Amino acid sequence: MQNCEILGILNLTEDSFSDGGKYIESKNAILQAKFLAQSGAGIIDLGAQSSNPDAEPVPEEIEWLRLEKLIQTIQKDFPVGQQISIDSFRPGVLRKAIEYKIDFWNDITALRSEECIEILQSSDYIPNIILMYSHSQTDKAIKDSLLKPESIMDTICTFFEAKRNILVSKGIPEDKIIFDPGMGFFLGADANLSFSVLREINRFKKEFSKVLISVSRKSFLTAAIGNIPPLDRSAATLAAEMYCYENGVDFIRTHDPLQLKQAMKVSEFIYHKNNGSA
Repeated sequence: MQNCEILGILNLTEDSFSDGGKYIESKNAILQAKFLAQSGAGIIDLGAQSSNPDAEPVPEEIEWLRLEKLIQTIQKDFPVGQQISIDSFRPGVLRKAIEYKIDFWNDITALRSEECIEILQSSDYIPNIILMYSHSQTDKAIKDSLLKPESIMDTICTFFEAKRNILVSKGIPEDKIIFDPGMGFFLGADANLSFSVLREINRFKKEFSKVLISVSRKSFLTAAIGNIPPLDRSAATLAAEMYCYENGVDFIRTHDPLQLKQAMKVSEFIYHKNNGSA
């Protein structure tokens, strides 16, 4: 089984769907970042603008203010090798984040902004770029969708093939691009959309060399387990994440890296029995 990197989710927001407001205070955010790193998140994914359908937009200067101190703390005080991902789509944030040489740029609009592309073109440093598919191609998740479960993977693959060609033609190295097919309301309110993508994740992986999946605590899981709150979806999250891991997904973005890391180790132990003692 190939290596799979874990992104630990850290929302510096007031209205994220499962933990909004918990980490607005810098001291709480720093403690959570340390916890995520110690729990197995090689990459900490910092987001300061919620994509929740009901979230209010945050001014760009506030978004960056929330991010910068934590970036500085991680780069100064955390062990060497701790990677940072910035979950944003704003050109001004990208420009400043590149100055810190952040490791990943996680863009829910799949680099819709021409200004962002121009910033990357003109930079001596290009982070890894996570492109996420969204049916609305806007800066937040929207429930109403025209996607159909039976054709959703065709739609996503066609979109990413075109996007990949555009970015490579503009000088963005293909090996820097990571593809996220989107989940939950980014695909639409119908849970079958997300489950259809998971069922065809092998096809997606064959089409695109580097793949990221983020299913953590998302509402589509309730179609299988009943309508329970986000914080009670831990087991359902892990089941979906392990399915992705065992199907070769390269990156998994999660709220709970410890349970995922432990499950991955158990899976490896089972598949490679000679690695441990009976």
